[in-house]
Amino acid sequence: MSDPRAQRGSDRGILLAVLAYGIWGFLPVFFLLLAPASAFEIVAWRIVLSLVFCAILLTATRGWRRLFTLMRERRIMLTLAVAGIPILINWLVYVLAALSGQVVQASLGYFMNPILTVLLGVVVLIEENLQMGLYLRPRLLAQRLAAMYELFPVLGERRSQRAGGLSGGERQSVAMARALMMDPSVLLLDEPPAGLSTVRQDETFLRTRRINATGVSVVMVE
Repeated sequence: MSDPRAQRGSDRGILLAVLAYGIWGFLPVFFLLLAPASAFEIVAWRIVLSLVFCAILLTATRGWRRLFTLMRERRIMLTLAVAGIPILINWLVYVLAALSGQVVQASLGYFMNPILTVLLGVVVLIEENLQMGLYLRPRLLAQRLAAMYELFPVLGERRSQRAGGLSGGERQSVAMARALMMDPSVLLLDEPPAGLSTVRQDETFLRTRRINATGVSVVMVE
């Protein structure tokens, strides 16, 4: 007998996937409606409007102070600036492809990208997965790794194992630990027990209480 919560999570996941890919499918049509605007102009407006949206979001969440704190970190700002270059190229190529009638070719490129991302997450070691969560602050790496291995002992025992060889519950532990590497004040969990066995579900809830006991506010969506 299947778990009703797991089934609900699966159904919602399928719906959200269909909506996301539907939006992506109609984006080229939207770009064509913006003619005679060029790809550069469309991407420029996307950047400007994204900044406006982010400003509203930061105001609503009172995140300006944290943003200014991050802006004082030269390493972080340099990393973000370098990361923005391939994102800019990505969007320019995508919009240019849409405006020049090369939608199928661009779609194949986007189809291959998440496959490579998932493959990378499976191939790399558990500890390397956790290091990705704190690559901007290498000085705190040893401290945060020790904290995560204390919170998730099984990850410490299997730190040199590839993530692809873990069970579903263990992979979820990796995802939670990677999110906690940055020492956040709030952790958002979207149906964490979905798809897990009863035993693993109980372990997940107990671990969530331990995380909350460390001072991290946990928002759980069921």
